[in-house]
Amino acid sequence: MVTACFYLPDIGIAVELVRVPYHRDSPLVLAQQGVISTVSDIAKRQGISAGMTITGARALCRDLIVLPYDRASYAEAAEAVWDILATESSKVEPVSPEICFLELSEAHCLTISKRLGALLAKHVKVSVMVGIGSSKLVAEQAARKNDKSSLVRVQVGTEAAFLASIPLISLRSVHPAIKQRLMRLGVNTLGDMLRLPERSLTRQFKEAARHLQRLAVGEDGEAVRALWPPPVIEEEIVFEEETIRREEILLGIKKCAAAISAALEEANTYCRKLMLLVSLADGSEIRQSESLRAATNEPSELSAAGQRLLRRLLIDRPVVGIKVVGGGLGAGSGVQLSLLDDNERSAAEEGARSVKLEETIAYVRKRFGVSAVVSASLFKTMRQSQLWVYPLGQRKRESVMVATDRTGRPLRFYRSRNLTHTKHEIAEIQDQWNQAAWSWEKVLETECFRVVTDPWGLHQLEHLGVEWTLTGTAD
Repeated sequence: MVTACFYLPDIGIAVELVRVPYHRDSPLVLAQQGVISTVSDIAKRQGISAGMTITGARALCRDLIVLPYDRASYAEAAEAVWDILATESSKVEPVSPEICFLELSEAHCLTISKRLGALLAKHVKVSVMVGIGSSKLVAEQAARKNDKSSLVRVQVGTEAAFLASIPLISLRSVHPAIKQRLMRLGVNTLGDMLRLPERSLTRQFKEAARHLQRLAVGEDGEAVRALWPPPVIEEEIVFEEETIRREEILLGIKKCAAAISAALEEANTYCRKLMLLVSLADGSEIRQSESLRAATNEPSELSAAGQRLLRRLLIDRPVVGIKVVGGGLGAGSGVQLSLLDDNERSAAEEGARSVKLEETIAYVRKRFGVSAVVSASLFKTMRQSQLWVYPLGQRKRESVMVATDRTGRPLRFYRSRNLTHTKHEIAEIQDQWNQAAWSWEKVLETECFRVVTDPWGLHQLEHLGVEWTLTGTAD
């Protein structure tokens, strides 16, 4: 068996251009913590490359457009890529939206990789670079060296020569402190590592020396894990006759939600995503999905989510069946422990709860250091000068009630049921645009508003169907 790496460096740029197509002819980059991680082709022609600081990049290109790296959105878009890869291998391991490994048989790896590369380039319309090697390290470096026009395969026995020019700073499996020590010794590449005497390397790095030597010859010791497709729980109902009655479809959703809830409880797990598939009389299928606000296994919450998804679907033909799929399975419910939660029981034990919490913090600090537990009030907050890097100072995902005028533009919104104290009058609409999100191989269009409110604040509202969501705020 060999390892193949599929590298899509521009998938983040592609997603952002779907959201903001008016930046298509502009130099665009994606940044994380002030460092550029992804660069569009236009920005590359201006001399900008990944790893630069935003300040340095703007010195080369004053018209540079900087957007935050939105990993969650890019991963959601990459799911369509991972689904295609899973048709050819039972072991698919996505490690980021850009990089995915899969295990292939040595006899057919070239044929399968070329076919998958062409298929992905056709469907996702971004550059797909493929590398094949004896390990994940070799395959990834082969894909990164790809010239976008061919598949790169590293033959067994040639790994050390192929990796000789790879800089140590690019290796994720080597601790930063070890990288710094090696560079102080003049060891900057994996080829330099092999030229070091084994005894000297062992004396300097002890247990890590063997790991460094194995990396230099392409042995990372990491097998491809079967992480995709993720496990799901699904329930399907086929109607005896074609139906257009909404009440009958809603009853089917309720039954599916109850069955999924029972399966989740039996497995002692929770659901974080829900998808509704509706089969129509002409043989077609339409679908809609959403990420739940909190992990749950309650039938009422699953049923309510299924009904929301049904309202978003445009059903213009008779329905023959429905399927509800619960995904994002996990053991944690996302509900706070009673130690920290406000409830009837904890209110009577507030003193004991505080004492127990202080004892736990003291134990953790004693064992792992004073900085192991830090108060949330000491966390770094967004500075005013950094807000231009991000759309807003703080991201949110909060349902709100919105009053609109006849054209659908928001006039005011309320952030909770207490309409008096949470009322925000919209004094000005600074910007308005339509934003596309890629979900389950479909593009959904959201209407977005950047508004100034009284009491003063800057907010971003998004409108999809009948739902309004507050997605960001700064004050």
